[in-house]
Amino acid sequence: MPWRRRPSDGPVRLCLVLNAALVGGAEVVLLEMFRHLDPEKVRPELVCLREGGTLADDFRASGFDVTLFGRYGWKDLRQTARLWRHFRRTRPDVVLVPHFQRAPLVIGPWFAKLSGVPANVIAVHNMDLHHVGDRALPSYVVETLPITDGLALLVPSQSAYLRDHEGVGRYPWRRVPEYVVPNGIRIPELPTPAQRAEARAELGFGEDDVVAVIVARITDIKGHDLLLRALARLAPEHPRLRVLVVGEGPLAEQRRALAAELGVADRVVFTGLRRDVPRLLAASDLGVLPSKHEGVPMSVIEQMAAGLPVVASAVGGLPDIVRDGEEGHLVPAGDLDALTRRLGELAGDDGLRHAFGKAARLRAERDFSIETTARCCERMISDLLGR
Repeated sequence: MPWRRRPSDGPVRLCLVLNAALVGGAEVVLLEMFRHLDPEKVRPELVCLREGGTLADDFRASGFDVTLFGRYGWKDLRQTARLWRHFRRTRPDVVLVPHFQRAPLVIGPWFAKLSGVPANVIAVHNMDLHHVGDRALPSYVVETLPITDGLALLVPSQSAYLRDHEGVGRYPWRRVPEYVVPNGIRIPELPTPAQRAEARAELGFGEDDVVAVIVARITDIKGHDLLLRALARLAPEHPRLRVLVVGEGPLAEQRRALAAELGVADRVVFTGLRRDVPRLLAASDLGVLPSKHEGVPMSVIEQMAAGLPVVASAVGGLPDIVRDGEEGHLVPAGDLDALTRRLGELAGDDGLRHAFGKAARLRAERDFSIETTARCCERMISDLLGR
């Protein structure tokens, strides 16, 4: 039977179960969320089934308990059984597992239920995967949702995606409460004119250039080729339009070659992988992400927090982040004409860029701060435990 807590028992114990705490977008958000949870309400801890990974020391340095099991593969039943014993000994109130690490996803909810943990939650950090023949939740997880007490979603539209494409909620035994716990970031101060000028000088941009920035791994999915073709179309009418490509990937050299082929190589700066993305955003005037499909990209939230309007494909969770005509524009995936038209509209209208950028900053502050993420998580926990 699940153990029951009284309010006098102190903060709720929240146990995050991972294979390893690697440096990834979701793991970083989870660490930041832990740091911003109210310690009088929630006491987080981390369990790594395999190894600590790069972020384990960051969890420890933030004051959270970290337990490593050293599990090796599915046949390591002895180490797997340690999870059950850990739950019985530490008595967490809520167990949280992410969808993208298979071992925690498979064994975490079962061992939480068998050991009497009052509530367990699956955090779903992706969507729009049907375009590539993949799933966020494997079918065997969907069929066993009765052992799960809740799904933590990043945006409201994930609910419809999981229902329509992965069968969640289609039958009574596939239904489970859903909670929106959005991705969040630490909202930075807006860049000063001096910071903008310094970043532009480093990148070789002039004061009057209009810089469109894309922050994404350079793959076919992200649509860099569309952006370069749109730039080539716009070049005669908008001679000051430039493109800043931040990131690396398997198609980096091909995209550099495409820029040269289109005659716009002198208008494009490829930075490669950078750790100072906020500094590069200070040099930019608008963000772009013409992806073929997406989940909930952090890069767009970061661009909005920097006060940039955004032109993005209307795929995945992007319509939940960017409202067309308010914080920027949404275009159909793969539609070069629409992308070109919207980029040209923003490139040629300083006032519109400013208005959209101001709205984007306000939206990021209100809906996508890490503090908002933490408060939504606390409300989810309170609801799960009936507090």
